Amino acid sequence: MSTTHVKSLSELEMRMGRKIRLGIVEDHEMFREGMQLLLSSISSIEMIGSFSTSDDLKKYLIHNQPDLLLMDIKLNEESGIDLTEFVTKQYPEVKVIALSMYDTPNIILKMISSGASGYLLKNVSKDELKEAITKVMQGQEYYCSEAAMQVMQKVAHTDRNVSVPGLDLKGFTLRELQVIKLVCDGKTNKEISDNLNISTRTVETHRLRIMKKMGVNSSTELVKYAIRHELYNMS
Repeated sequence: MSTTHVKSLSELEMRMGRKIRLGIVEDHEMFREGMQLLLSSISSIEMIGSFSTSDDLKKYLIHNQPDLLLMDIKLNEESGIDLTEFVTKQYPEVKVIALSMYDTPNIILKMISSGASGYLLKNVSKDELKEAITKVMQGQEYYCSEAAMQVMQKVAHTDRNVSVPGLDLKGFTLRELQVIKLVCDGKTNKEISDNLNISTRTVETHRLRIMKKMGVNSSTELVKYAIRHELYNMS
C-alpha cells in the first residue's frame, strides 16, 4: 500500500482492493452483538467473527488472519492485555485496537505496551470508530481524547521530559509541548521558567530544540507552526 494516507474507510477499501477484515473480542454478549450490528452497517468492513474467549480467538488465528481486532481488556479467561501481546507477537500483521470501559492511565499504558495500536472507550461514536480504524490500518496510532489525556497527565506527574511510546505527541516531548503552549501565550523565558519550575537556561535549551524540530528561526514562526499543526492544546 502507498505511504500516502487516505482519510476515509471507503478510500482505504479502494486502496486495498478489498474490505477490511475485522473481528471483535468481547465476552459480554449484548455489547458484542451491538458492536457487530454497528460494524456490519459500515460498507467497507467485512466482519470475520466475534470471540468471547481467548481460546476461541487463538483457534481461529491458526488458519485465518483478520486485518484488525477490537479487543476488550477484561475477559473471563485471559486479560485483553495479555491476549493483545500474544496476538501482536505471534501475528504481527494483525492490528489491535483496545475497546474498553476503563480510562485509567496504568491500564492504557499497559495496553499500549502490549502492542495495541489504538485505544477507544466503549461509548465511542460510529464516526470516531471509523476514523480510528482508518488510521490504524495505515500504520498510525489512534487514542481517543480521554485516553490521550489520562496518559499525558500520568506522564506529567512522573517525568515530563519524555515522549510516550505509541502515543502521538507529534514528535515533541510533553515538556516541549508545555513550553510551546507558554510561548504561544506570549510568556517570556523567565515566566516560562517560573511556571514550569525549571531554570531559564533550560527553557532556552528547550526553545532551541523545539525550533530545530520545527525547522523555524523565530518565536513568531514557532507560534505559527504550533497553530498550524494543532500543538497548542496538546499539553
